[in-house]
Amino acid sequence: MSAAKREVIPPVYKAWFIVSLAVLLISLVMFTGAIVAWFVYFMQKFTPLWVTVLGVFGVLGFGAGLGGLILVMILCGRRTGGEDGGVREPAKTEPPKTEEI
Repeated sequence: MSAAKREVIPPVYKAWFIVSLAVLLISLVMFTGAIVAWFVYFMQKFTPLWVTVLGVFGVLGFGAGLGGLILVMILCGRRTGGEDGGVREPAKTEPPKTEEI
């Protein structure tokens, strides 16, 4: 496959990429809701159970979304980088020629 036709994210992984981002964003909204609810119930002697559950699901969802996103990026990198036969060596340049006096 030529470099001009190569896509950064292959079509196979685009759905997984979108799902990972959606899980990440939803869990961030849940965690933000838990923090706001914690401030609302701060003066009471106990925090309702739903606030704790919302915070736990927010943290777990954040970990799952971020883990999925990193996994997709690793798989995309291995798939697109593996087609060339590995890591490319930097181009070797000759030092500038100087005239000897």
